[in-house]
Amino acid sequence: MFQKAGCTVCRKLTLLTELQKLSYLKLNLNILCQSGITQKERQSIEDALEDITGPILKESLDSICNTCYNHVSKGKLPPLALANDK
Repeated sequence: MFQKAGCTVCRKLTLLTELQKLSYLKLNLNILCQSGITQKERQSIEDALEDITGPILKESLDSICNTCYNHVSKGKLPPLALANDK
């Protein structure tokens, strides 16, 4: 009842009762694809900067909080999303 986990969209620690498994949902995550926001990790200074393609998510997490779910399900970018450059 008091356990928390992180949201894959905003990384906010949220009660498990307020999270949904992203892998069980049929959401269009295109709203989380934002070029120029994040780049792939470089191994040396000579490596070129490359944007991350696809949705910007915390890969090790598989749950979405109800706040982010409500925004994404309506095709809107959540205010605290990692893809939001604010």
